[in-house]
Amino acid sequence: MSSRGLWADVRLRAAWARQDWAAILREYRRAAGLSQRDLEPLVGLPQPHISAIESGRRRITSAELMARITEGLQVPDELTGIPARPALDEWSPAAELRDRIAHGHRTGRVDLRTADWIGRVLAEHRRAEDEVGGRALWPVVRSQLDSVTQLLPAAAGPQPTG
Repeated sequence: MSSRGLWADVRLRAAWARQDWAAILREYRRAAGLSQRDLEPLVGLPQPHISAIESGRRRITSAELMARITEGLQVPDELTGIPARPALDEWSPAAELRDRIAHGHRTGRVDLRTADWIGRVLAEHRRAEDEVGGRALWPVVRSQLDSVTQLLPAAAGPQPTG
């Protein structure tokens, strides 16, 4: 049975709804017919840790670990509340703007049109991260925003309209 098909299992879905990580691991293994060792590569945890979680001797509190397990067990988007991810092409800049960005990185200067575009893309990314709960990515987005802000004073050209 595919991982997606496993998530039709009522006991597994109930464990997910309770966010009972011990039960999620146990019920996933039961539905898939896996041992704790078989689960290791899926969730990136050694068997003794899986055993400790399932027995209640260890709790999962790390958002990073929750995300890793969620991804490893291929929890469907409708259960996670995360909207389907857009295709990467939707986030890619046009060839002309990629060239402008590369030029900006080489020279440390950009024109106002490029700087405006970069700012808008970063704002869109930040809104998307807000929607999917990407707090862990905020330092990266913040760094990108800081980079754009540093380029703006040296930007040349007419002010963008609209």
